Amino acid sequence: MPPILCRCYAAKQPEFAIGDTLKALLMLFVLLLLPVPGCQRNGDVKAPAPPTNLIWQDPPTAYGLNWAEAKAHCAALSDDGGGWRLPSIWELRSLIRGCEGSGVGGTCGIFDGCLSSSCWKRDACVGCAAGEGPAQGCYWPDEIHGDCGYYWSASAAAGQTHDIWFVNFGAGAVNFGPVHAGISTRCVR
Repeated sequence: MPPILCRCYAAKQPEFAIGDTLKALLMLFVLLLLPVPGCQRNGDVKAPAPPTNLIWQDPPTAYGLNWAEAKAHCAALSDDGGGWRLPSIWELRSLIRGCEGSGVGGTCGIFDGCLSSSCWKRDACVGCAAGEGPAQGCYWPDEIHGDCGYYWSASAAAGQTHDIWFVNFGAGAVNFGPVHAGISTRCVR
């Protein structure tokens, strides 16, 4: 089940009578400064809480697929009753361990609610030292197996016609690349 993404802003604009400026300013102040349940601060934007209750394909069974092939591969998996799909970039980032800036809760601003390259924070999203992750050089949990490299997400880069967000677990990096690139696929459900 995909995580429920929280909205970190008011869903409906409050209605104010003309001349009620003080009340409007107070409401704006409250909306901007109070924490929203289920959200955490992520740089200049608020990101949802880390995804939970995900089942990850382990080890992955597909390497060197382009994005369309990766999506089809996950959809066609029948292991354990099927229901597999490509993870969102936020779900994929939830696997990053040992690289504070790019993991969930870090200052890399990319998540399902902010997929624009303007959300990409270079200092955080480029990851950490290659091959020095806590799981035999990989920046993921010890119990995860597979090639310690690039993995597709299901999240397209906003404003980019043919670019998709991915994670490089060899460096804990978050970036985007062309849909025709051949990289690894780890499915989730």
